[in-house]
Amino acid sequence: MISYSTTGVVYSEGIGWWYVQNSQVIFNYTALVYHPEIGFRYCLNGQVLFDYTGLARWEDGSWWYLENGGITYNTTVVVYSEGLGWWYVQNSQVIFNYTGIAHKDDGSWWYVENGYITLTYTGTCEYEGVIYNVVNSQVIIEIIYQDIDSNTVRVASYSGSNSELTIPETYNGKTVVEIGSSAFENHTELTSIDLPDTITVIGARAFAGCSSLSSMT
Repeated sequence: MISYSTTGVVYSEGIGWWYVQNSQVIFNYTALVYHPEIGFRYCLNGQVLFDYTGLARWEDGSWWYLENGGITYNTTVVVYSEGLGWWYVQNSQVIFNYTGIAHKDDGSWWYVENGYITLTYTGTCEYEGVIYNVVNSQVIIEIIYQDIDSNTVRVASYSGSNSELTIPETYNGKTVVEIGSSAFENHTELTSIDLPDTITVIGARAFAGCSSLSSMT
């Protein structure tokens, strides 16, 4: 007997998990669904998928990133979803009010506006006190930082051409404590550099060949 009152995800032996409304399978239903036995899953055209990787919308309007069918709640990175593009997620949820920079899994950094990467923005952006150049939404990293431990980093190298430069106290949540060996070597265009008070070590030849450098504070 059909009860006509079941709405949600149901399982049928040999057929799998499906979404029904008033006991009828809704073949045009595509969204994030939940069931206590399987957790949050992506439903495509009424059928629950267990291998989906991408974004899906929950009934409250929020969007979530699923990996291999499920939500991990620990993904904080720029992700791609077929047909939707590149979005910034924090703890697996799309953050629509985030504007700044964020990285992909490959380590590249990108400019995000209202949670989304347009792939068309060219200009500058500021992050943790540093001004970055951006070309087609990709952040051009001129200062390369290297982890020392879980809390501190060093400036490893510089590839920019600015005459004036400011090194921030922190990078990616870690304290900048060192200028690495040869980090700015032979950058003759550099006239002044502002170092934070957190710097305790300046490596050998860090500023060798910087013939125009007249101010270091």
